[in-house]
Amino acid sequence: MKKIFIDFDNVIVNSTYVVTKILNKKYNKNVEWEDVRSYDFSDKFPETNKNEILEIFNSDEFFTLAKQSIYFNSKKVIEKFSKDFDVFILTIGTPMNIKLKIDFLKENFPFISKYI
Repeated sequence: MKKIFIDFDNVIVNSTYVVTKILNKKYNKNVEWEDVRSYDFSDKFPETNKNEILEIFNSDEFFTLAKQSIYFNSKKVIEKFSKDFDVFILTIGTPMNIKLKIDFLKENFPFISKYI
């Protein structure tokens, strides 16, 4: 069977939106996620640091908001792909973040069974 590889962050879930929303709340700002240009969010949130961003990606709050931030039709499209392709989800993160992403995918995309 042919294979297709799909990234998690900003392909399945709008992770930039989720992190920006959390940081806006914490720092009482109103930054639009579309304006963020750096992966560490330092261009719009200079008061943050790498460890804080990692903590956000490992948080229950991130994955609660992620459920509301699944890209439009991504579930339907990926499910359709899964009928003709072995679908693999790619990601990077801490061991905790990867575990939480797999749990998220099992709950929201049960037809996916391969993760890298």
